[in-house]
Amino acid sequence: MYDLDALRERLAQLIIQRVDCVYIGNKDYERKIKDYVSNNCGGFILFGGEKNKVRHFIKELQSLSKVPLFIASDIECGLARQIEDTTPFPCQMALASALYPDDHNLLIQMLSVISEECKYMGINMPLIPVLDVNKNPDNPIISTRAFSDDPQIVSWFAKYYADIFNKNNLIAVAKHFPGHGDTSVDSHISLPVINKTKGELINCDLLPFNNAIKYGLQGIMIGHLKVPSLDKDYPATLSNEIVNKLLRTDMGYQGLALTDAMNMSALENFEDVYTKALQAGIDIILHPINFDECLNSLMSSFHKGLLREETINRAYEKVINIKQKGFFPIDTINLEKNREIAKSICKKSITLIKDNDNLIPIPNNSYYHLFVLDEGNKHNSAVFREFFRDSITMDNLDKARDKDLIIVIFTVISAWHGNSGISNESKTVIQSLIKLAHHSIVVSLGSPYVLRHFSDANVLISAYEPTLQAQENTVKGLFGEIEFNRNLPIKIS
Repeated sequence: MYDLDALRERLAQLIIQRVDCVYIGNKDYERKIKDYVSNNCGGFILFGGEKNKVRHFIKELQSLSKVPLFIASDIECGLARQIEDTTPFPCQMALASALYPDDHNLLIQMLSVISEECKYMGINMPLIPVLDVNKNPDNPIISTRAFSDDPQIVSWFAKYYADIFNKNNLIAVAKHFPGHGDTSVDSHISLPVINKTKGELINCDLLPFNNAIKYGLQGIMIGHLKVPSLDKDYPATLSNEIVNKLLRTDMGYQGLALTDAMNMSALENFEDVYTKALQAGIDIILHPINFDECLNSLMSSFHKGLLREETINRAYEKVINIKQKGFFPIDTINLEKNREIAKSICKKSITLIKDNDNLIPIPNNSYYHLFVLDEGNKHNSAVFREFFRDSITMDNLDKARDKDLIIVIFTVISAWHGNSGISNESKTVIQSLIKLAHHSIVVSLGSPYVLRHFSDANVLISAYEPTLQAQENTVKGLFGEIEFNRNLPIKIS
C-alpha cells in the first residue's frame, strides 16, 4: 500500500510555479501563493516586482515552507530584468562584444554582483546563462540573448558562469539544451524543428553545454525543440533519447534537468506532457499553467500505472539532496558599486562594425539629420532626439537627399513576439534613405543582424539592445567621448 499523501508531496517538490511579484500586497494573491507552499510546492519562478516587497515576501514564503524553496528567475541582463531597483547589465551578446576574450576579470566582477544581488533577494536559482549558439540570423527568440554564433566563444563564458555561481552556492541553469540557436521559430508560439545531424550538434550546439558540465554547472534547462536526428517522435523536453541517453548517459551530466516553461505553446499537440517529461529524465517541471492541474495530472498518471514510483523518487531525491545543502541569503548590497561595474561594461559594449570613410568620431560642427525606425513605437528614442533634432519621417523621406543622416533601428527580442528583425518594407525605406543621403550612419539598437541588409551605409554600429544606457553610450561614441570596440561576436555578412 502506497502512502499517497507522501507521494503527492514528493511530486509537488518537482514543480516550480510562477509568481507575478507585481501583485505582492494583494492579500488574495498572496494567499494563493502561500497555499502552494502549504501543498509542498518545490519553488517559484519570479516575474517583476519591487525589490523590498519581493525580498520580504520570499523570506516569508521560505519561513512557511517545510522544505527550502527553489526561487528561480530569468535574469539574463541582471536582476533588473525582473526586479526594480537592482543592477542592469547588458545582454549576453553585448557582454561578448565587451569582454571576450581578455577581460575575464570584469566578467567575474559582474557575475559576483549578480550572485550578491540574487542572495540578497533570496533567489537561489538564476536561470542563466543562455548557451545557445545563435547560428540563424533570423532567430526570433535567441538572437542577442546568445553570446555568439561561435561555440568556442559561448563555451568561454560557460566556464565562468559555472565557477562563480557554484562558489556562491547558487544553482545556475544553462539553457536551452540541446540548442535553440539554429531556428527561425519561437518555441513560445510553436515547436521549432532543428534539422541538424547528431555530428553537427556535437561539433557546435552541444559544445557549450559540455563545457558547462565539465565545470560543474548544477542546472540545465531542456528546450521545447524537435530534433529528428536525436528523436524523431518527441521534442527534447519529453524525450528519453535526449535527456536520459544523450545528456545523462553520453555527456555524463548528473545535475538538475528542468523543463523550459510549460505554459509555452510548443507542446500543445502532445498529451500527458508532465508525465512524459519525468519519464524522459526531467527533475523539475517549470512554470506549468496551473500548479494543481499539473500535480493532479501526475497523480492520475501514477494511479494509471503510467508513472512509476522509482521515477518520482529519482527526481525527488536529486531535488532534496541539493536543497539540503542549504541556501545562504545576505543582508546588504552596495548598489552604487554594482552599478558602476555595470556602467563600465556597457561603455565597452558598443561595436563599430564599419567605418571605411573614417566618419567616426563626428566633428562637433557637423550636422546630421535623424531617422528613427521603431516598428510598433515601443521604445524611447529621446536620447538620440536630444542630440539630433532635425528629424526625417516617413512623410518626408526626400528630405534626406544629399544630407548627412543617422538611421536608428529599434528591434525587439522577446517571448511571443515571433520576430527579431524588421519588415521588408522597412528595409526598403532604409535602403532608399542610404542612397539619398550624402553620408549615412546606421545604428542597431537590438539585433545586429538587421545591419546585414545595409552594407551600402558608410557606418554600421551595433548597440545590441534598446536601453537608454546603450543609447547614451552610442551617442558618446559617435562624438568620440568613449571609444567603440571592433569586436563583433557574430558574422553578419
